[in-house]
Amino acid sequence: MPAAAAISAGSAQRAGRGLLVQRRLGGSRLPRAISLGLGWPFARPARTPLMMSAVVVGVATVTLAIGMTGSTLTFEGLSQRSDQVSFTTGDGSSLGGPAPIHTVAQIMDMMRAQPEVTHVAADAPIATHIAGSTAKIWAGVTRGDYGAIQAPLVQGRWATAPGEVTVDSEYLHQFGFTIGQTIRMLDASGKELPETIVGEAPGWHIATPDWQSFIGLNDQGRAMTFYVGLSRGTDPAAFIAAVQRQDPGLHGAVEGGSQTTEKIIISIVSTLTIMLSIVASLGVLNTVVLNTRERRRDLGMLKAIRMTPRQVIAMVMTSTALGAVGGLIGVPLGMLAHRIVIPLTGHAIHDDFPDSMLHVWNSGALVLLALSGSAIAAMGAFLPSLRAARAPVAEVLRTE
Repeated sequence: MPAAAAISAGSAQRAGRGLLVQRRLGGSRLPRAISLGLGWPFARPARTPLMMSAVVVGVATVTLAIGMTGSTLTFEGLSQRSDQVSFTTGDGSSLGGPAPIHTVAQIMDMMRAQPEVTHVAADAPIATHIAGSTAKIWAGVTRGDYGAIQAPLVQGRWATAPGEVTVDSEYLHQFGFTIGQTIRMLDASGKELPETIVGEAPGWHIATPDWQSFIGLNDQGRAMTFYVGLSRGTDPAAFIAAVQRQDPGLHGAVEGGSQTTEKIIISIVSTLTIMLSIVASLGVLNTVVLNTRERRRDLGMLKAIRMTPRQVIAMVMTSTALGAVGGLIGVPLGMLAHRIVIPLTGHAIHDDFPDSMLHVWNSGALVLLALSGSAIAAMGAFLPSLRAARAPVAEVLRTE
């Protein structure tokens, strides 16, 4: 680099595209401070992509973080629905207590008799084996409206008749099963029964509605948990109390009653989002500071001819307008990263997630995320613009 060029860098005006763009903007009807600010990025074209990249990374990361939060809360909502209650038998859980005084069929009829009940299902855990494997598998023998109570399937449908099973993602990956494949499970008598896989469900090993064949594998020989769906507006606590008065051997709980996990997740991701926005703003700040320091002489001359501090701030802030375009680029990149990270997260724990965990966006959120690029650019440009507006004219010209 020639010594003369190095010494005059930032002070000597150069001809080129940047000067041509500034002249074109100067001939427009825009306020002079705005036209000068829009011309700044073209005077230092190598720095503009750096500023835009900082905004793109910031917006993409914020989009990914918010998407991860939405997916996590969706998964939490699928596994713990607030419109459901569950009952566990006293003698079949760690709660202890007396056994139910009614049979499984009587308990389900008793619950269905309530006008506020929409669905009732029963589940009994069992341990069995698959023919050809010595590994013990855990399965649930179901009765009633089990498919309507549980979370949406990843693919396929819930088993509704003997000879059908629904298998979770972990078992599908572990044993190499596929939807439509027939496996052979050992029933209570040790006989091998052919079972066709009709669906993939998150979170439960194997579910079968073949009550008669498999309930004998349960120590108590009856359902251990009952799930009840309630109509909107029903008081879950009052319903639980009414059922327990009829059968003290049932212990009720509201599904999704505790929001502690959701609050922790939202707090962590909110803090992470704020930190990432600040880091991206610092990237913009670095670029704008360099531009304003190199333009001290120009700013001093503009202020000498009566440019007001507000106009200086408007000019410097406008110079980041092209960086705000990074918001339009960062949002789709963040959504793409979200669609990649969520399935990878499931594969890491040998699980698959339903499509609803990917569809967490709405138009309002996407517009706000796109505008966040402008907010990040403005945050990075504000302090340099304020400092430039307050700089004394005589000191700037003298130091230059």
